[in-house]
Amino acid sequence: MQNFRRFAPFIIKEGKFYASLGESRVALVDVVDVAAVTVAALTEDGHEEQTYEITGPRAYSYSDCAEILSRVLNKTVRFESVSLEAGHKALVDAIGEVYRSAHSASALAYRERMGIEGEPKMGVTVQRLVEAETAGVLFTHNPVTGAEERLIEAAWGLGEVVVSGLVVPDSYRISSDGQIVERVPGEKDVALRPSADGGIEEARIGPQNVRALVLEDAQLVALHELTLRCEAEYGQRLDIEWAFADGQLYLLQCRAITR
Repeated sequence: MQNFRRFAPFIIKEGKFYASLGESRVALVDVVDVAAVTVAALTEDGHEEQTYEITGPRAYSYSDCAEILSRVLNKTVRFESVSLEAGHKALVDAIGEVYRSAHSASALAYRERMGIEGEPKMGVTVQRLVEAETAGVLFTHNPVTGAEERLIEAAWGLGEVVVSGLVVPDSYRISSDGQIVERVPGEKDVALRPSADGGIEEARIGPQNVRALVLEDAQLVALHELTLRCEAEYGQRLDIEWAFADGQLYLLQCRAITR
């Protein structure tokens, strides 16, 4: 459920949250449960060379999650599935709103108070969607054990399947000096990919690739090098979202690890 933190500003302000997943169901797992399984596997006998699929007791749609949040928060929370067409219109509307904000009463009053002359200018950055072949998250410190090692989770297609829990991703551990410590294949039976009509669609993964590792050693080296660059720029203990497309590594997001 920690991944719902990214929806918090919308839930607080609008009482709803948005995603392009439709009514896909997700078996949510709390990080506390992941930590408990890890502790048991490391401290109890009988877990050597075992692989466990950590999943929740049932799969929830985002509409189900909205109902749960409504009960917990004692306020109405709604989920809205947004198509890319609606997203395009919302994007154009949002850009117009940003431009118009440069001429708002408060902005003009601030410019007058600060002695700023001339016509207000406003820039808007719009980024294209990376059509990822593989994507995921990277923690520069292990968020479960606190060890100074890179923990990478990866899957086929767009990284939303990782952060939303639609699949059990591959897991990789890399030491702080770049040595590959561990590779654990996940269960990646579905991917999210851009559709021909401009939306996002689920694609079934062939049986031969469900447990096939999605990252090669060279890509792990590239992710380690990206980590070093991010740490030099933004400091330690980072949560990084990334994607590979057409052989190119893309940095999608970099922020401090949160609990």
